[in-house]
Amino acid sequence: MNPAEWAAHDPDPVTRAEVQRWLATGDPLLHERFAGPLTFGTAGLRGPIGAGETAMNVATVTRATAGLAAWLGPGARVVLGCDA
Repeated sequence: MNPAEWAAHDPDPVTRAEVQRWLATGDPLLHERFAGPLTFGTAGLRGPIGAGETAMNVATVTRATAGLAAWLGPGARVVLGCDA
């Protein structure tokens, strides 16, 4: 997804505005934050908190959650935990 499409679909007004600002100013961070999606590794999804597809934000977590739900299928059960 290109940065303009991302901004159009980002549910968070703060990160949406950040991407729109990068687009308007040509900020080099735009290329870094849209270099490809986060990948799932042994520690799960990890990345800086902020705007863009290579960062942790509402849009990234929403897309990952939707993908997991689609993969699990209807009727699947999930346990969530926290070890902090």
